[in-house]
Order: sequence, then structure tokens, then C-alpha cells
Amino acid sequence: MENDPASRSDESLRALFDEAHRAHGELATSYETFRARLTPLIIDGETVSAQRAGELYLVCACEAGEPAALAQFELHFMPAARAAIAHVTSNEDAIDEAVQELRRRLFVGDFPRIRSFSGRGPLWKWLRITATRTAHDLRRSRGLERWLAMMWSSTSFATTSTPNSAWSASATRGSFARRCARPWRR
Repeated sequence: MENDPASRSDESLRALFDEAHRAHGELATSYETFRARLTPLIIDGETVSAQRAGELYLVCACEAGEPAALAQFELHFMPAARAAIAHVTSNEDAIDEAVQELRRRLFVGDFPRIRSFSGRGPLWKWLRITATRTAHDLRRSRGLERWLAMMWSSTSFATTSTPNSAWSASATRGSFARRCARPWRR
């Protein structure tokens, strides 16, 4: 029974869990939850490093909504996510909005996106891709607003042809278009 592959993999999982627990001692993730996340990697024959196991341990704690885990995630991983988003837009307000949307997608709702992290690659790479996709999604949604702004700018607001009403309509159209387009312009 000692040479049974299942018992060997369980022993290696337990060793990875213990090491991850020591590294993240203030987080409380159950062995069963950790094992469920790691087993597919072991079955596929992948070698799981202690670092990857630690990332999965942190992800399990984040899934559970542990404040300490979320704080660690914010401290260690969100600066890189913010930098990835900054490659999509240079506007600080747009970056802040995208980072907030990323947090919402990762940790809120019936199926928080953090659950889709499989551990097949480093967490920072997965997060960089997820952050970039979030920024592009927001940028595309802002594209609709720009289209609406263009449609608005082609509509005449002035009912009379006085110079004052023409200037007012022009100023209103331009202001609205700038507000809609500004956050995601590079």
C-alpha cells in the first residue's frame, strides 16, 4: 500500500499544504479545499512547486473571502495588475476604474473569477492577463459611449439659428463628447 500512487500523491499534497500553511500562517484554508484545487494538477502529472502551492493556498483563502488573504492579494499582486492596466490606458481615473472593476470580477458575485485560477501557471501572469482583459472590456464599453457622443454631436440642439444658441449647442456637444471619450484615450 505504501507504493500506491494515490497515497504518494496524498503525501506530497499534504507536504505542499503544510509548507503553504507555514508561509501563510495567518490564513485559514482547509486541507480539503486546498487538495481539491491541487489534485487536477497532480493527476495531469504537473510538478507543483512550493511557490505555486502557496499561490493556490492564497487563492483558496481569497475565495473564502478571508480579509487577511484579500489584503495579502492586494499588497502582493494588485500593483502588477495596475501596471498591466496602465498599458491599456494612461488616464489615472480610467486605471482606477479598471482596477476596481477587476476587484469586483475577481472577488464578488456567484462565481468570482478567482475561482478560475487553475494554478497551471504563475498567479501574477494569470492576473496580468485578467487585468488586461478587464481594461479592454471597459475600453470597448466606453467605445459605445463615444459612438453615442458622436450621434449626439450630429443632432442639432438649437431650435433657432441665433449665434448664441448655435454656440451653446456646440459647447454642449463638445463637452459631452470629451467627457465620454477622455478616460480611455491613450
